[in-house]
Amino acid sequence: MTSDPVAPIDLPAWCHMTGHEYVGRVRGQEVPTFAVRVAATGVRTMPGRPWHVEGGSVRA
Repeated sequence: MTSDPVAPIDLPAWCHMTGHEYVGRVRGQEVPTFAVRVAATGVRTMPGRPWHVEGGSVRA
């Protein structure tokens, strides 16, 4: 769940960048909740800097 109003925009972009799958908003929740399917081979991001990938490689 999140209180970030731009999560529906940021999460799909982050998933694309890291190789994970954005599933979408979970219906029936009071607080906005979003589902992400985590890939076993996803690109790691830097601790504390989720928009920066470790090693500088980005998925195309």
